[in-house]
Amino acid sequence: MSRARELAKLGNTDAIGIDGVDLRAGSVTKGTTLDVASDVKVVGVVTAANFFGEGSGLTGLTAVGSGVTVLRDDNSIGGASKINFDNTFTVTDLSSGITTIRSGVTTADPRSATLTVAGITTLAGTKLTGVTTASNQVNLENTNVTSGILTVSGQTILSNVNVTSGIATVAGQTTLSNLNVSGVTTAGIVTVNNNLFSANSTLSGITTITELNLLTDLEIAGFSTISNGGLDVVGVVTASSYRGDGSQLTGISGVGVGTTNVRTSSLVVSGLSTFNDDVTLDGGNLTFESQGDQLKFSTAASNPASGGCIEIKTSATSTATIKGSANQLLIFNDDNSSNSIDLRAATYSVKDNDAEYYALFNQGQVRLYHATAHGGISEQKFETDPGGVKITGVCTATSFSGSGSGLTGLNIPAGFNELDAALFN
Repeated sequence: MSRARELAKLGNTDAIGIDGVDLRAGSVTKGTTLDVASDVKVVGVVTAANFFGEGSGLTGLTAVGSGVTVLRDDNSIGGASKINFDNTFTVTDLSSGITTIRSGVTTADPRSATLTVAGITTLAGTKLTGVTTASNQVNLENTNVTSGILTVSGQTILSNVNVTSGIATVAGQTTLSNLNVSGVTTAGIVTVNNNLFSANSTLSGITTITELNLLTDLEIAGFSTISNGGLDVVGVVTASSYRGDGSQLTGISGVGVGTTNVRTSSLVVSGLSTFNDDVTLDGGNLTFESQGDQLKFSTAASNPASGGCIEIKTSATSTATIKGSANQLLIFNDDNSSNSIDLRAATYSVKDNDAEYYALFNQGQVRLYHATAHGGISEQKFETDPGGVKITGVCTATSFSGSGSGLTGLNIPAGFNELDAALFN
């Protein structure tokens, strides 16, 4: 069909054809659909309220509404038709076809219901008021934990950390510098389940530590339990008092060891014990065991004020003095000198340790015994009384003198009197 033929039909209101495209009146009415049977090529601007259909062949379009590829560090993570950023991000105007997105995350004043950190975390000037749990390496510096719980289970470095009205639990290897834990009202609970390296730390509450390594100073002002082998300290340990078993202590010379007021229910001393100045035994019995049950006093034990002797005070007003000098033993009653006892010896001993001779003094009476068995004094040999002496057994002497009128059992021949018998026997 020629162009002239088609133009001849312009008078037909039902159809207009241009190069094989029929534009029918019924299809171009306002509010109706224009149907095109073949391609439409337009030179110029096409304006419409909306465009529909497949648009993959279009060029020069921004990605709005047609899908975009989302990249992270130049690596595609998928496509999306719509991307929504909250108010923490900064997004530039899209009119140029290119937009720049900047993260709005800041550490100036972070606020979040939960915070999960899976790597190495360094906190400086941090205030924790809730439950805080860290499971990896954590570095805390200038941190306050108030009315909360601090739980650290990984390798931890704490510097200038204050825990008040809370509970601090550190389960991993921990390095502490200036850690203050005050806990609920007056004290908190510090639990360290692994190695603890502390520098300038103050613990004023209930403290449980399995292993403690001190770098500088540690002050503990509460109830503390240190277990897992005890406490190893390299350096000087200073305390107002020490309690417990000190048998494993070495290098103690006695100088500076406080024995001014030792109070104990029992005291066991193995070896030589030296007592200086006065020794007071108050109540009970004094028992000597081993070494022959002997109590020995050296010359240095004498009291010069009482004449170089040993005093035994029997009451508040009576003193008995035992004094020893050359071949003399004096038991002296200071209140009544007439009741004193003076034992003297020449070249023999008053007591023979082997034969065990004994002397008994009782109200002016003297009895001498010879033991029939070791430790026994049942056999009396000599006794004094107001009339003289009594001897039990045989009395042997180089000579006898004095009256023999009382002697019996003498062999007197007939015709001799006792004097004759005494002269000739």
